[in-house]
Amino acid sequence: MILQRMKIRARFIVMMSVFGVGFAVYGVWSFRTLNELKVNGPVYERIVQSKDLNADVLPPPEYIIESYLASLQLADAQDKARQDQLLERLRNLNKDYVARAVNDQRMAEATNDQRECSGTAWYGYCRGDFQTAWP
Repeated sequence: MILQRMKIRARFIVMMSVFGVGFAVYGVWSFRTLNELKVNGPVYERIVQSKDLNADVLPPPEYIIESYLASLQLADAQDKARQDQLLERLRNLNKDYVARAVNDQRMAEATNDQRECSGTAWYGYCRGDFQTAWP
C-alpha cells in the first residue's frame, strides 16, 4: 500500500536501495566466508594442527613398533581367539611394511637398506617364533 502511493521515481529509488543493500550484504558475507576458508585461514590452520598432532602421536611408517607390541601380546596371549586376532594383526602389519618398503625404494637406497634389512630380519625372526601359526 505504501508503494502504491509513491511516485515512480520514489519506487525506483527504493528498489535500487534494496538491491544495493542486498548486494552489499552478499559482498560482506562472501568476503568473510573467503577469509575463513582460504589457505592459512582459521579452518586451514585447524586442519594443519590436527594433521601435525597425528604426525606427532603416531610413529613413522618405517618403524615396526606396533608389530613388536603385537608380537609381545601374542607371546602372552592364552586365549586361542585372541592369538588368532593378534596373528592376523601381525600379518597385516607385515603386509603394510612390505608395501611401504616397495614404495620407499628411494629411501632405502639413500639409507643403504639398513632400515629394510632390519625390518625384514625382524619379521623373519617373528615368523620363526610363531612358525606353527604363521603361514
